[in-house]
Order: sequence, then C-alpha cells, then structure tokens
Amino acid sequence: MALTVLNEFLIEDPSPPLLLYQLNKTAQLETLNYQSCYMQRVFTHFPEILFIHRTYNPRGEVLYTFLVDGPRVPLEGHLSRAVYFAILAKEDAEGLAHMFQVFKKFNPAWERVCTILVDPYFLLLPTLAMEFPAAEVLLSAFHICKFLQGKFCQLALEQPVERLLLTALRSTMCSATAGNLRKLYALLSTCIPPAQLPALHSHWLLNDRIWLAHRWRSQAESSRYFQSLEVTTHLLSQFFGTTPVVEKGMSALLRYLQQNSGDKLCLGELAVVQKSMHLIGSGSEKVNIQILEDTHRVQPQPPASCSCYFNQAFHLPCRHILAMLSAHRQELQPDMLPAEWTAGCAPNLSDILGSTWSETLEKRLAVALLTEEVSQLLQHCSQEEFERRYSTLRELADSWIGPYEQVQL
Repeated sequence: MALTVLNEFLIEDPSPPLLLYQLNKTAQLETLNYQSCYMQRVFTHFPEILFIHRTYNPRGEVLYTFLVDGPRVPLEGHLSRAVYFAILAKEDAEGLAHMFQVFKKFNPAWERVCTILVDPYFLLLPTLAMEFPAAEVLLSAFHICKFLQGKFCQLALEQPVERLLLTALRSTMCSATAGNLRKLYALLSTCIPPAQLPALHSHWLLNDRIWLAHRWRSQAESSRYFQSLEVTTHLLSQFFGTTPVVEKGMSALLRYLQQNSGDKLCLGELAVVQKSMHLIGSGSEKVNIQILEDTHRVQPQPPASCSCYFNQAFHLPCRHILAMLSAHRQELQPDMLPAEWTAGCAPNLSDILGSTWSETLEKRLAVALLTEEVSQLLQHCSQEEFERRYSTLRELADSWIGPYEQVQL
C-alpha cells in the first residue's frame, strides 16, 4: 500500500522530490523523509531560523514539519514556509538524530541555521544541540500561545475570566514588549489559583530571550504570523492528524501541496524578492540596485504630485512621477513644476535646498496615506463587508492600546 501511494504521487509530480522512506515487515510505511525541489530552494534562501512543528495521528505516530521563519521570509500562503516533512519509526534520540542527519544531507545550507524554534513539549534538546551545535534552541511564541490557550481551557475557569485571559494573551502575543509580558504575567498570577499556576509555566513570559526572536514583528505582522501558523497547523492536523493510516494521511497532505502550489509564492516572485536583498548588475564603474518599496499615489495633473517623502518635502518631480511619464511616453512639462522652482524665484531656492529630513513629516505622511487607504476600503464595499472590516479595525485599535481601553475610530 505504501509503495502504491508513493509511486502514484511521484509519477504525478512534474519535478521529482527528494524522498527517502523505509517499510516494516508488513510493507507499511515506517519512516519517511520528504522534500520537494521548491522546498529545498526555499530553505536554501532562508536557512537562518528553523521552526519545528509536530503533528500526531490517532495511533501516536508523529509527523515532523520544518518551516522557515524570521524577518527575511516574505512567503505567505498555506504551508508556503514548509521545507521538510519527516515521519519517525520511534520518537527517541536515535530516530531524531537519523532524521536530522538525512535533512542535513539533503540540505547543505543547514550549517547556516542560527536559531531553532520548538514547542514546550519537545524534550530531546540534547539531540538538537548535538546535530546543530552552532544553533540556539528556543521556545516559539506560537507554541507558547497555543500551550497557554490549552491550559486556560483545561482549568475550567469562569467564562468571563477565561475570555479576559484569552483577550490579554492575544493582545500580548501581537505586541510582545517586556511591559506587556509583565502585565500578562501579573494577570495570570491574579486570575489563576496558586495551586494551578505552576502548570502554566508563566515564567516563560519573563524570559526575554524567547521574545527577542519574535519582537521584530509589528503588531499587524504578528497578527498575520499567528493566523498563518494557525491555518498551517490546522491543515497538518486535518490531513495527517485525523487518520490512523500514515500512508493515507501523507498522500492527502502531499496531494494538497501539489494542487495548491500556485498559492505559494511563485519562483519568479521569489527571485524578485531575493534580488531586492542584494546588489545586482555590478560592474567596474557602477552598481545597479533593485529594491522593493511601498506603493505611492501619483497625481498626474499639473502640478504633478506624489505621496512619497521626496515629493512632499521638496515639491519636485520624484522618480515615481518620472516613471509614470515614461510609461505613458510623456515628457516632463514646465507646468508640472511648482512656482518656487521657476527662474524668477531663484532667491527662494536657498530655503528649499536647506531643507532637512523631518521625522514628524515622515510620520504624518505615513499616517495620512494609511488613513486614506483604510477610508477607501471602508467606503467601497458592501454593508456586510464594511461591518467585518470595521470590526477588524476595532479589534486592532483596541489591542494596540490594550484590552482595557477603547480607542475612538
């Protein structure tokens, strides 16, 4: 059965993956190590932080999923950050060491792994340290959040108390500052009976090294990060964790990946992202640099304007305006320049050229652009969509300040 399922999948795969598996005496799948060519390329680009998630099926067999993590990873979409799947015959030090050794043979970039994020129940830390001697092993923020959510449910707290704790936990995870973590720690000490408090391991909230690996994300990025991992782990549980037959679970999971590969970042987009992080087109006399940046709004009617900082500060045609004119095969016209830049106003140029960067202006422009975008999204939608978007904005505003204060929108 195992050979039939795997062979069918390999025949359908246009680019054969790296696959190593072992059958037991009854010809059933005992171990599996799987990595598609796409997964291998993703790991090669983002090997610094490795996120390990474990999924158990009803028979207690475990699927290890490796995902890339960290500030350089731009990938979005279901399972788009998954770079390796492995099934162990026995989850002990020997089985784990063999899995990591196979992974390293498949991926020479393993030597660049700096941090490995694991769940609180991961006990074989010495094996990890032996196989990745240069990497730091930390508890992941996502797994700590799931751990505490599970404990809140197990404690059978009163509904208002449980709701308060879940709201505070969600707010803190999306803004894991030292102050917010201490507030959550104090809240747990107040709401949880002293005899039950040790089971929550609330001291993790005060371990700043854990949260430094997560704190670089903004509040919006943290929210998307947790939502993405929630969907990813749900899919792993749906395909592998609900069936006692390993072959069927893996077949369903791999088939899903194959059918939904278009929802991952495509290789062309990945190449663009990678080029944006490095110098490209270097020569003996000049270096061309390609970057990715936020979208700006260009007003073509004279005098032309743009929402970028350069145009707002100096009132000169920026590269965004010039790019728009070039795309339409037009040239810069004199009436596109403001009056102070004409020849008759030369004495005023010294004031303009003496302008310096203003943090206040930068923030004001960013807030104005964001406000306009949000306003457009709220105005041009159905009533049902408006309620959903407004509700999301309401929750973000409240969680930014804190769960106990209402922010006027």
